[in-house]
Amino acid sequence: MEEEFSDDEILGRILRKPTVEDPPQRPFKPWHRPRKQWVRRYQWHDPLLRMLRETHFPDDARTVRYLSLPGEDLLDVRVLREACELAGLDLRFTGLNSVRRGSADDVQLNIAESAVRGLARIHSGSTILRERFESIANRRSLAYP
Repeated sequence: MEEEFSDDEILGRILRKPTVEDPPQRPFKPWHRPRKQWVRRYQWHDPLLRMLRETHFPDDARTVRYLSLPGEDLLDVRVLREACELAGLDLRFTGLNSVRRGSADDVQLNIAESAVRGLARIHSGSTILRERFESIANRRSLAYP
């Protein structure tokens, strides 16, 4: 029986480290700044949690609806979801983000949306529309109420 590879060739393949390109550096956007996270935590999350705990929700309407202009990381949705979870409510969000389909930002938004959908207390009817905020006024737009 003839060998396909010599021992040296196999050893060379095992010892060779695969080369992996470093992922491109993501730009630091304004909503990534620590002060913005402070605002989300102490001016959005905490007051929302207090309000939700003080509000009577009927048993058939235990969902908070939120219109969002999320960045590609959905940081606002993540923080408000935590408050809803602590209050025992679901968060149903509609986000408007005008990223170009197939762009790097769109890929990041898809990854973040998938991660958020896997979190507790996210309503299954939550959605992100790839449209500009102004499209709410266009009767032919998906964002039109």
